[in-house]
Amino acid sequence: MEKTKSPSSTTRAIVFIIIGLLIGSGIGYVTAVSTRASSSSSSKLVTYTIGLASDLSGGGESFGTETVTSAQIAVTQINGYLAAAGSNVRFALSSPTDTLTTTDGAVSAITTLASAGDDIILCHCWSGQLSAVESYANTNKLVVVSVSSTSNLLAVPKGYLFRMIAPDSFQGKALTTLLWGDGIKNVAVIYRNDAYGQGISGVFQTEFTALGGKVTLEAYDPTLSDFASEVATLASNVQTLGVGKQTAVLFIGFATEAVNIFGHATSYNALTGVRWFSSEGPKGSTILPPTVPASIGQFEVQTNITGTFPQSITNNSIATAYIALFKAQTGNYPQSYGEQAYDSVYLLANSILAVGSENSTAVKNILPTMASHMYGASGPLLLDSNGDKASQDYAIWTIVNNQGTYSFKNIGGWAAATGEIIYNQ
Repeated sequence: MEKTKSPSSTTRAIVFIIIGLLIGSGIGYVTAVSTRASSSSSSKLVTYTIGLASDLSGGGESFGTETVTSAQIAVTQINGYLAAAGSNVRFALSSPTDTLTTTDGAVSAITTLASAGDDIILCHCWSGQLSAVESYANTNKLVVVSVSSTSNLLAVPKGYLFRMIAPDSFQGKALTTLLWGDGIKNVAVIYRNDAYGQGISGVFQTEFTALGGKVTLEAYDPTLSDFASEVATLASNVQTLGVGKQTAVLFIGFATEAVNIFGHATSYNALTGVRWFSSEGPKGSTILPPTVPASIGQFEVQTNITGTFPQSITNNSIATAYIALFKAQTGNYPQSYGEQAYDSVYLLANSILAVGSENSTAVKNILPTMASHMYGASGPLLLDSNGDKASQDYAIWTIVNNQGTYSFKNIGGWAAATGEIIYNQ
């Protein structure tokens, strides 16, 4: 059921200007408050709730936790601006509902939020999860904004569903440029057999073979708990391609699967004797010691595993401020999808303020227009005709061991505008 509660039109104009300028350029707040503040602070508060669904268990737990924290930072920040402006509008997040890193979990979470009256939802939904909730969301007119779905298979109009990351046509090209630029000519791909893995592996195979490279594909069932036989096949594929500096493995999957696959890979000389590359899926503390055995960390460093991750690679004051807030609250730097979650809350808040209600159809209709005028921690929020982010840079990461402490290190980035890798000096 679509909601229609709304603040006064005067207040709505004020808060829209404030938040729009803040996310757009980081300036304008003081001017807007000093020249347009109203007496509406004495009015009854109007609170808009954004539903929150996220992987809080399973292989996506570290990603889901970062999504929740980042969304909470954004809401706290927005409410502070609104209070200072004298507005009677506030935003709230629902209690996070666990999507369990499964398709069934995502459907259950979205259904639970809808039953509670949350028609506008921020979701850490992988592509398989988003695909699973698409029919229900559209039938029930639920705006669902995903911060983590990237599959090219979902690069079609999705009605009430939006994605704050560009499709994997970008990541596939970024990975192709990365591997080819490092002198790799033969790649054994092992990928998660779902919309996410199929999307990236398909784009990569097309792009890499077009350059003259060789690619073998090995799919694995993500519902399994052990991948020993798949790793044995992967080792055989590498042997066929030829162990050497021009051969590499590309992993496309999530953290829990990565740990199991890396563990089995340590037993094969063919797999420890080549470079490894990865999509963004496993990037998180759960693949690093001491969470995993030291042997896994040693394997990651020995094979110089290098991967891509969706992130703006230009200097960005909004991202700098967000990162500082995240680190102050958690003691750590954000690793995965936090920027997208932070920006998504601002986009949803602006869209709700623009229409003056939680009417999901009105929000769905105005959201792309709002996004076209916004620049956030993740860069421009412009969406394409499918409701996906229109462009996406990718950071390049690796894993380093500093006296027994393992961590991720950004070493450069792929620029979507030029298609080139830019390495840090």
